[in-house]
Amino acid sequence: MAISARDSGAPPAHLVIVGGAVLLASIAAFFRVPILPSLGTELRMDAAQLGLITTSFALGRIVTDMPAGRLTDRVSALTLLSTSSLVLTVGSLLFAIAPTPMAVLVAAFVLGIASSITTTTGITFFATARPAASRGRSLALYSASLLVGQALGPTAGGLLAGPFGWRGALYGAAAVAAGLIVVTRIAAIAVHPAVGSIRAIGVAPSRSHAAIPRATLDPSVVRQIRILLFVPFTLFFVLGSLPQTLLPIIGADSHGLDAATIGLALGLGGLCRLVGVLVGGRVSDRFGRKTALVPGMLLMLGGVALLALDGVSAWIGAIVLISLGTSGLGSAATMLTDLTGGDGIGRRMGTFRLFGDLGWITGPFIATRIYVAAGQRATVAVLWILLLALTLITGSLVRETRDHGA
Repeated sequence: MAISARDSGAPPAHLVIVGGAVLLASIAAFFRVPILPSLGTELRMDAAQLGLITTSFALGRIVTDMPAGRLTDRVSALTLLSTSSLVLTVGSLLFAIAPTPMAVLVAAFVLGIASSITTTTGITFFATARPAASRGRSLALYSASLLVGQALGPTAGGLLAGPFGWRGALYGAAAVAAGLIVVTRIAAIAVHPAVGSIRAIGVAPSRSHAAIPRATLDPSVVRQIRILLFVPFTLFFVLGSLPQTLLPIIGADSHGLDAATIGLALGLGGLCRLVGVLVGGRVSDRFGRKTALVPGMLLMLGGVALLALDGVSAWIGAIVLISLGTSGLGSAATMLTDLTGGDGIGRRMGTFRLFGDLGWITGPFIATRIYVAAGQRATVAVLWILLLALTLITGSLVRETRDHGA
């Protein structure tokens, strides 16, 4: 029998299994980040072309987000995570053997498909894994798994790239992904031996696909949801532009840092993300979702502003503050779940992820071109203004939702 987290709450062991799978998949998918300068040197790709790697990755996510969201309302979490691990293995291998820039872009697209399935599955599971009163902390665990993985991946990739080169690092990512296939299949069989391939763990088929009619949302709720969709768009616009693309390039070009050092600095960002999302989740449940959301964006504003300064210290400080501020993503997802009451949440989270990935695909494309044409400070100014606009909009127009889904 499928486990309906919406009705009874998922057992803690299931949270650990799904969260661990999201963490490992994110680590493997982001081995590529600190190797961008080395890859660019070998394949003769400038900063704008390297930005297309992140754009291609985001494009793979965009075309998958909505189908993945609908699948999470029908298929178990472990089945989808096993599938995403297989796609992740293939994408990592394609990346490792890529002989041309075009082959790299194809590999990044495949990695994006894997990432979309993983993240949409994870966020849907954790959104319904606990009652409304502890929903913020539940989604904070998801955010921790995802964002820490995205930061530790570059650390692992940078350390492997030292002795084995950038291709060796990506073979390492393929090995992690292949191991995850085995782990998720074993977990599925252990949880439910009779149906190890489907519904072994996760959310039962959504009531939005059952005979019960789908609830109609109040127009004011719809407006709130539409505003909240700009949170993932803007934050992923910045994250795709900076930690996933330009920060490694700035570290190498402006400060002479190697892949291992860049990876370690981004790993520090991973620890800061862990702190940020866990604190943000607790604040969200205890004091209010908006109370956690707006300060997170203010931290990101401070981090982006530091990049207007010279020196390695400002570069590291930017990583720390931007990483702490990513807690805003979990807060926004919590508010979305509050507003909808969990109805058809997979479909809605697919839309949430889609807006985030639209930011991810446009951010690096725009930011790298500004960086090449006008330099670091001009790029920082554009990103800072975008974040400021989001902070003002959410601060003035978004209502508190903590008691909405209780």
